Amino acid sequence: MKTIWTRLLEAAAGQITDASVLSDEAQKIISSMEKGLKKWLDKLMESFPMAQFLQVYYRKLRAQEQLDVEFSTVFTDWVDGENELLTTVLNEHIEKATRLGWKGTMQEFVDQFGLGQDAASTLVGALPDSVLADVEVRVATLVDDLADTTITKIGNIVSNGLEARLSVDEMARQILDFTDDDQLTLERAQLIARAEVNEAVSRAAFEGAKAVGADEKDWNTVGDDRVSEIICLPNGEQGRVKIDRAFQSGHTRTPGHPLCRCTVLYFGVDIKKLRALAGVA
Repeated sequence: MKTIWTRLLEAAAGQITDASVLSDEAQKIISSMEKGLKKWLDKLMESFPMAQFLQVYYRKLRAQEQLDVEFSTVFTDWVDGENELLTTVLNEHIEKATRLGWKGTMQEFVDQFGLGQDAASTLVGALPDSVLADVEVRVATLVDDLADTTITKIGNIVSNGLEARLSVDEMARQILDFTDDDQLTLERAQLIARAEVNEAVSRAAFEGAKAVGADEKDWNTVGDDRVSEIICLPNGEQGRVKIDRAFQSGHTRTPGHPLCRCTVLYFGVDIKKLRALAGVA
């Protein structure tokens, strides 16, 4: 069974779009996260336990033994061994993106109501612990999902190799071809970084809008021919909806898909809630 990241990578291969609708700060987070993820992926591929894997593969070829549990153990131990670096990279950058999304939303409201920079600083510092706790949950889910995707890719190579009765040397070459594919790791790093930064910024903006009493929202597309006609275009044509209501696609906010460039605009801010949160009399 393909995990979500397998399907997304297949769908988006060679189609990493520009992130021009994101701020320069968000672009920097994406770029830094790409480098961190690429480092993790490179380290993961370099550490593949080839000798241990080939011992199991050889026994499977010779005796057709049921060694699926041993294969699973080899793969799981391999991926888990590099999870600390992955968790660190994801935590650092998704938290930065979350803080950026909250900050950007609060700054917009401060500018809209003319509250001044002291109020802006107070609002930026009012990011709820619950929003940061959600980052930890998201990271844990991502670590598991990315591990599953990697194991699935290697598992498919193994299954195909056994079906074709490949020799140990032939299987070793296939594994090496996979682990040496720099383009694969680059595309994965780009897609994950872009999607997760976009997700974190949008999630924090949504929580920020709710915190100051916004009661409506509007899906805003970039208006070009790359806008999704299935998800984003109909959402944009829907007009304003209540803040807790889902758009027609089922999404409560952006992104509508991993390469989404849309934004959500929020309306109906309660000025009393905003001023109270900002510490303004």
